[in-house]
Amino acid sequence: MKLKVYFVISVLFFTKNYSQDNDENCKVLLPSISQEYKGKCLNGLANGKGEAKGEDGFVGYFKDGFPNGKGKYIFQNGSTFEGSWNMGKKEGEGKYTFLISGKKMVQKGFWLNDEYFGNTDPNEYFVIKNKTNVPYYNFTRKEDNQNKLNFSILKSNVKYVPVNFALKPSSGIVLNGLKEMTISDFTLPFHCEIEYVIIKSGNAITCSFTFDINKAGNYELQLTND
Repeated sequence: MKLKVYFVISVLFFTKNYSQDNDENCKVLLPSISQEYKGKCLNGLANGKGEAKGEDGFVGYFKDGFPNGKGKYIFQNGSTFEGSWNMGKKEGEGKYTFLISGKKMVQKGFWLNDEYFGNTDPNEYFVIKNKTNVPYYNFTRKEDNQNKLNFSILKSNVKYVPVNFALKPSSGIVLNGLKEMTISDFTLPFHCEIEYVIIKSGNAITCSFTFDINKAGNYELQLTND
């Protein structure tokens, strides 16, 4: 008998605190979509799948009153963002659709702390964007708060400076050594393009290597054309 009473009380408690129906007392804490809410609720706050409306609208998943997880946000002007959210902020992969002079535009990529980061995942330490006529590379990172990159090119396991070498970093201080370079104090995300020419069997071959660095660290990059 005691077991049955306990079961009934537990069910009533769960139903009261976690409602799947529209609840006037269930709040959304993001002001722009806080006027109306329909969906799952926990302890008076939107939690789980639901739909919220205000000057803007949102359909997707909530946590503790904020959009969290996958969802679609509809702005008052008709623009939309469809993707990942983290406690009311765009965070992760997504797609932003908007109009410019009546023309539909789509921006895809990754967002970090509600700001567009770019088309590379900010959770990756570095991303190789292009590798042309560079058969081997070694890219390593050491845990370090200093943004620094040591770069060199090897041939027959010996460092050298190839013909028509060009280095195009997005930021930082470049220090030229005899057979290697150092880029320090660059800002994140860091983008770099490398291009040079090697002579093979009497032919000039253009090599290129492009990459992004997304997280702080002390990096070393070696390209090999053997």
